[in-house]
Amino acid sequence: MKFIKENLLPMSIIIFVALITWHTILLRVPTGEGYYYFSKPYNIGFKDLSIKSILGSYDFFAISIFYILIRIFRDNIFYYMYFQFFVMITVYITFYFVLVKIFKDKIQSLLSTIFFISNYVGQFTMIGEGDYQRFIQRVPNLIPIFLSILFMVFYIRNKKLKYLIYSFLLYLTALIMYHYTSFFIPLFVILPLVYFITNQLNIKKAVTSAGLFVITTILITSTDPLSKPAGYSMLQFIQKTPRLIEMILYQVSISGFPIQFTVFIAKHHVPPFETPYTFLLFPIFILVTIFLFLGYLKLRKNKNTLAIYTTAVLSLFPISFLTMYAYNAIPNPLINFGEDRIYFIHSILFAIIWGIIVKAFLKTKNSFKSLLAISSIAFLFLFQNLSYINKDLENIALQSNRTSNFLNTMKSISGKLNKKTLIIAPWQLLVTEFIYENLYNIPKKNFVTLDNTTQSKIMNISYDPNNTFVFNLREDKILDETQNFKNTKKLIITN
Repeated sequence: MKFIKENLLPMSIIIFVALITWHTILLRVPTGEGYYYFSKPYNIGFKDLSIKSILGSYDFFAISIFYILIRIFRDNIFYYMYFQFFVMITVYITFYFVLVKIFKDKIQSLLSTIFFISNYVGQFTMIGEGDYQRFIQRVPNLIPIFLSILFMVFYIRNKKLKYLIYSFLLYLTALIMYHYTSFFIPLFVILPLVYFITNQLNIKKAVTSAGLFVITTILITSTDPLSKPAGYSMLQFIQKTPRLIEMILYQVSISGFPIQFTVFIAKHHVPPFETPYTFLLFPIFILVTIFLFLGYLKLRKNKNTLAIYTTAVLSLFPISFLTMYAYNAIPNPLINFGEDRIYFIHSILFAIIWGIIVKAFLKTKNSFKSLLAISSIAFLFLFQNLSYINKDLENIALQSNRTSNFLNTMKSISGKLNKKTLIIAPWQLLVTEFIYENLYNIPKKNFVTLDNTTQSKIMNISYDPNNTFVFNLREDKILDETQNFKNTKKLIITN
């Protein structure tokens, strides 16, 4: 309560910025693979849990939380979106809380949090695109991860073993929740080593703490394909992957430099560069490096801030490698420019980095001028990213609206659905089939994609016309309704 009272204004700003940036998701529904965890194979009960199943599941939290949410929210899909927004707010406030405790600077912490919230490149895939499975896998585990980093800093600064234990247990919790947490391991290795180099931690404690996190990560993720994609080792991956160094460096270029400026430079170059603007990514990397070096020079006298800053900067490169390895170099910054899930952790680190740099260079004796300058940068960053976020949200609006209308219609007829019900609909709507398979026990084989071959698909299926529902998209004109399925119930799904 004391923290809330002392930070009521910053927290209110955080919630306000989050609403401005992401309020649209409260009016949308998941699309595409966003219904992944409604699938019956993931509908496990707590009676099925064991230590082996918990440690061996790369997405334990996602499976467990959906087991609970489905029983509470059922097919009220908007409730899942409200839950997402609540988790996001909790993550943002936790991020701010951790930074305040580490840096003792509300303005810098708030600035970094705004950078984190509104970063289009790193956040859109996880939060705005409609892929709920990515959000539920990768966002909630940030809460224990952030707290784990905080306690690691406390341990290094205070040399109290209890803080190392807290840090480890929180990291272990996050890792069990989802193995994606392993991408954060460079932070827990580099941070104690940086403090060792600056004579703030002895070699024994630095190696012991780093080794504890590394060994635990290897043991838990050893059976996870995420830790060894395509069955080959990191060394083999390095040997077989061309232009790997460029892919690592260019992740820093795309996530560390505002993409709107890159696009502006590309379009005004003579002749204009074509996307993915690969020719610009190396000079942009040099430019980002110069800014990072200037930040280092500015922070040299502040050992504690410099240690966190150096850790964040150095961690960018092993994390870039790990994302390439885990995803088997797909997605690839050499051929894809713009937002992507591989920049998620980068966006967190750069939020901290740019928050430190901006505050360090704009801090003056005149606090009003300093606050005005910092606020202007925060507003500019927010405004520029909002244009990209809103544009992409608008691009997926049609699919979201179609899906939402389909969900509402299915809910209205849910009392008529049973195991013998045949659902015929375009693929754009059948992405939701896991809901009805789970909640209404409609077998997966009873969902038929509506297209020009649908008639032949169901010729050998025994079905009751009075228990068959055909859903069509009016504008797509997929089906000639006057000739086909005359005795079935037809429902038009409009925008």
